[in-house]
Amino acid sequence: MRLYGKKFARRAIDQRADRKTETRDAVLWQIDEGNNKCTVKIQGSGELVVAHYPRNQKEKPYWLKPGNAVRILHRSGVRGYVEVIGEGRAIPLPVEGPAMPSSPDLPDMILSGMVMTATTPETMAIIISAGTYRIDGKTYVYYGGLTGDSALMDDPAPITMGIGSNYMGTVLHTEDIDPSPAAGYYRYDLFCIGSDGIVDYIKGSSLQSNPVAPSIPTSHLQIGRYILVKGGADKIYTYDIGAKWAYQRPTTLSVVQQYINGFPWSEGTDTPEENITVTVLDQYGQTISTASGGFTLILQKMTGAGKLWSSDTGYADSIVQNACSGSYSFKYQRNQAVSETTPVMLQATMSGYSGVIGFAIVNLLFST
Repeated sequence: MRLYGKKFARRAIDQRADRKTETRDAVLWQIDEGNNKCTVKIQGSGELVVAHYPRNQKEKPYWLKPGNAVRILHRSGVRGYVEVIGEGRAIPLPVEGPAMPSSPDLPDMILSGMVMTATTPETMAIIISAGTYRIDGKTYVYYGGLTGDSALMDDPAPITMGIGSNYMGTVLHTEDIDPSPAAGYYRYDLFCIGSDGIVDYIKGSSLQSNPVAPSIPTSHLQIGRYILVKGGADKIYTYDIGAKWAYQRPTTLSVVQQYINGFPWSEGTDTPEENITVTVLDQYGQTISTASGGFTLILQKMTGAGKLWSSDTGYADSIVQNACSGSYSFKYQRNQAVSETTPVMLQATMSGYSGVIGFAIVNLLFST
């Protein structure tokens, strides 16, 4: 009977605490997203009270903004625990101090448009579309290299927003990019704009690894994203805009044949040869160059007659291999002493890189 009495007593205390659970209106002051907390002011108080807000939301509720009226709950049984539970009904007034938080300064940012894309066809240049941007609280309009506090109306009719052919929404302004660095080097370039409306081009330093993005000048906004300029490139593609540099890794084997349009019949030679050059390319399409013997390339004859050759293996009927520093020229030897009618299919692979494969087909001709 004594045990039952303790349970009844505890239940009675909990029921009294539930009846005393208190909610009230508050004004949201600041938000601490990292800890899911915020500060609020309640009626008749000038002090900032720390409150928790819901953690089971994928995104912040629309009402969770500084200056909004919110409803707070003093949870029973947890001393000093305050939780924001939803929208408030009224904005309370404090005894002292401001009733509303001060409005934050508007950030400098691109407001609309000013999208960066590659040219069509691709060149060493990019295109920037018209748009608007804000610096130091002032909004500027950019269209076709022209700028101002607002877009002008053309005159005479048809009256368009802009001047001449430079009207809002259709202007595409081209900006050139300096020649790419030497093969094996990389750099980041950027374009930015200031209150003068002039697009500035800033070229980064060329490095073989870990290129560093250049700094944006004070009171300027970056347009689009950084451009990764690859060594030896003569075009900027859309996928170069915003690309992230990473250490070279073998991705593709480029196989180039000496006789693109078919291996001709060589008069007076029973065993003529042609070069089959295999090159290791990285994820950017650049040749990977390492110390001598950095890779082992393998060339295998899948179908057809003839022999293969490499300096490491010599002549072989079906498979040869050779250490290389990024590229190597194998040889395919044709046997004209017998009738050869089947196209020769060759497969190039790398030792230790099973997914990196290249192919070539040798079409055997019976005339020069």
